[in-house]
Amino acid sequence: METRQTYMSDLNEVTLSGNIGKAPEFRRTTGTSVCNLSVASNKTVQGEERPEWHRIVAFGALAEVISRNAAVGRKVIVKGYLKTREFEGVVEVTLENGQKVSGKARRWITEIIATTIYWMDSKPGGSSNNGYHQDDPGPGAGDDDIPF
Repeated sequence: METRQTYMSDLNEVTLSGNIGKAPEFRRTTGTSVCNLSVASNKTVQGEERPEWHRIVAFGALAEVISRNAAVGRKVIVKGYLKTREFEGVVEVTLENGQKVSGKARRWITEIIATTIYWMDSKPGGSSNNGYHQDDPGPGAGDDDIPF
């Protein structure tokens, strides 16, 4: 009798519901549109709501849609995947004697690369609920050298 093992494929998917925390940061880098967004989802712990802040990054047409429609406080659902990147940052430490010492250190950050966004409320001043999906988040979405 032949036994056959089946394995589940790796899975890296995020679906997040929350409110936009600050105005989006939009820019173009080497021809690609990039938008950074901060979204807070609330979790109730011992009867108290506590926000969990998430860094969202969108590329290409999705970045442009977000930059035009995002506003602080808007309720959104974001779908995407997690991406951790490494960068070199400056660290400053104050020693016990009061002397400040600074140097470079490797750092890591985990972000959600958005592929779809759904607006769960009306845009201030007008439009109704809608969503936007982008199959290909753009040429820079998988690069480790994203300049931000």
